Amino acid sequence: MRFLKDNWIFVVLMVIWIICILPFLALYSKADIHLYLNQWHSPFGDTFFKYATYLGDGLVGGIVILLLILFQFRSAVATIIAFLGSAIFTQLLKRFVFDDHFRPSKFFENIAELHLIDGVNMHSHFSFPSGHSTAAFSLFCMLTFISKPKLLKVAFMLSAITAAYSRVYLSQHFLEDIYVGSIIGSTFAIISFQFFETKTWGETGLIAWVEQKLKS
Repeated sequence: MRFLKDNWIFVVLMVIWIICILPFLALYSKADIHLYLNQWHSPFGDTFFKYATYLGDGLVGGIVILLLILFQFRSAVATIIAFLGSAIFTQLLKRFVFDDHFRPSKFFENIAELHLIDGVNMHSHFSFPSGHSTAAFSLFCMLTFISKPKLLKVAFMLSAITAAYSRVYLSQHFLEDIYVGSIIGSTFAIISFQFFETKTWGETGLIAWVEQKLKS
C-alpha cells in the first residue's frame, strides 16, 4: 500500500504510541495512572507544557490552514476536513455520550491534591475524549503526510504527541482521554488525506493564483 510505504515514519511512531499506552489503560484505573504521572513534574516541565499545549489549539490549526491555502489548495481542503471533522465528532462524544466524565481537577476534588500549574485555567467537565489531542493529531498527521523530509515528518509526529501529553501533564485530561483523541484525530487525517491524494485539482495555492492573474 503506497500510503504505508510513503508514511512509514507515521505508522511506526503511531504503533509505538498505541502499544505503549494500551497496557496501562488495560491494567490500571485512569485515577491510578493520573496520580502516578502527576508526580513527575519539574519547573522546566511546568513552563514547557504550559505553552506546548497550544499546539492543539484551534488558532494554530487556523494558521497552518491559512499557510496551506497559500501554497496548495488541495492540501488545505483536506486539512480543513480532517481538522473540523474530527473536532465535531469529538465534541459530539464529549457533550452527548460521555458528558458525565469529569476532568482530573474535578474528579480528584476532596480526594487527592494534584500538582497544578499557576496561570492555567482548569476545566471541570467534558473530559473524554480530549479535544486538544484530537486537533493536534488531525493537524500534525496531515502535515506529516504532506511533507517530504523525514526529519520534518518526525518533528510533526512528536509535536502531536507533545501536545497530547501536555493535557495530562496539566491535569486537564486523563491518559485515556488523549489516547482516544489521538486515534480519532489520526483516523480523520488518514481518511481525508487518502481521499484527496488521488485528486488532480488544487496543485497550487493562492500565491501561484495571484501571480498568474498578474501576468494575464
